[in-house]
Amino acid sequence: VGKAEAFASVITLPNGLLPMIGDTGGVEKGPSILQDGNIVCHDYARSGYVIVRGKCIDGEDFHFIFKNSHFSSYHRHDDDLSIHLYYGGNVLLGDAGIGHYDEKDKRRIRLRSAESHNVPYLNSGAERIPDRLLHAGFMEVNSSSIYASSYCYGSEISRRVCFESIAAGIIRVQDVFWPCGKLQPGVNFFTPLDIASDHAGVSLLAGKCERVAKISTTDSMAVNYGKQGSAYISYKYGEYQEASSFGWMLQSGCSLTSIIEFGPAIVLM
Repeated sequence: VGKAEAFASVITLPNGLLPMIGDTGGVEKGPSILQDGNIVCHDYARSGYVIVRGKCIDGEDFHFIFKNSHFSSYHRHDDDLSIHLYYGGNVLLGDAGIGHYDEKDKRRIRLRSAESHNVPYLNSGAERIPDRLLHAGFMEVNSSSIYASSYCYGSEISRRVCFESIAAGIIRVQDVFWPCGKLQPGVNFFTPLDIASDHAGVSLLAGKCERVAKISTTDSMAVNYGKQGSAYISYKYGEYQEASSFGWMLQSGCSLTSIIEFGPAIVLM
């Protein structure tokens, strides 16, 4: 019980709510802990989670989750190698929530898919039965980065997240797609916030169209997709609202680097 309570307190967002991961709704409270100025990396990699939390250089709370836990097919979402980012009172990059348990409903199908998560993927259906995977997932963490791999699309996909500059509002994500045949690789992002796209990337907007984050890629061969209101989010069972899904598809090559800038990094732009 003590370990479960410790994990629950660490994964609870600074606003006192549990993150909407898997079938968790958006109004469930967790055991909150005092967030001081220290940046702490909580290593639960053996259970499929790494949580990094603390304060940015501007004094605002941040909370970052990396998830890679294909251990059960019960209500499973296609969220291997997914990330979740909270900053300054807003979930910048999150999950779509629960919806309802009609697995034939198109909205529920989309909520469980890569389209509603912050993940690398192949344009084929993900395998949701753990026993059918070629290999089990893997994850390791050090003081400045997380490395993990997944076989949920058949061939290996690996993701490295560098968070050494997270206090300054910068996270670098590199996704590598090992031999994938004729399947096309992509990287998806999902946000409950409004978005605006231009040649430099995708901006996340909160309040009165205030830019709070920007997502971009360094790959000139990647083709972007997505638009405002292109996805669904469900904070309560059976209720759906508009959200936004966007990302990049690789036209050639096998790797793509994404840059996530938020908070203090946005102020300096």
